[in-house]
Parts: sequence; C-alpha cells; structure tokens
Amino acid sequence: MTTKVAVDIPRDNRDYCERLITKIRTMAQSSLTELEAVLTVARLGKFRTAALDLGVSTTALSNAVGKLERTLGVRLFNRTTRSV
Repeated sequence: MTTKVAVDIPRDNRDYCERLITKIRTMAQSSLTELEAVLTVARLGKFRTAALDLGVSTTALSNAVGKLERTLGVRLFNRTTRSV
C-alpha cells in the first residue's frame, strides 16, 4: 500500500526533487550486467580481456560501461589506447 503525502514545496524545489528521484530510480534499475562489466574491466584492466572473460564483444562491453557512466553522470575509467 502506497501513501501519498501532499507537500507544499516551491516549484523549483519540487522540480529538483523530481529530477533527483528519477535519477535514483534510474540508478536502482541499472542492471547487474552493467555492474559486472565495470567490475570485470576494473579487475582485468583492459576492455578486450574483460570482453573475452565475459563472453561478449568489446563493443557490447564498452556500451554497457558507457551506459552506466551516463546513468551515474560520472566517468568510471580513464581510458587510453592501451589500458584503462
């Protein structure tokens, strides 16, 4: 059972709260696959090696990491042409 509470907050604060709640929901919906991808890249230090370990293409792995980075709004890895 969900209870809704009416609160009189200024419009600017309400917009901020709605954006924050949306961001938190989005973060909560991040799949375990994306988190596993990030952890594997961090553990192995290379996207190619992590992709082989996970059994996915390098592109798919990079997209999963990028999606999580966009969701969180932070850069998780400092990428170079040789390693992360």
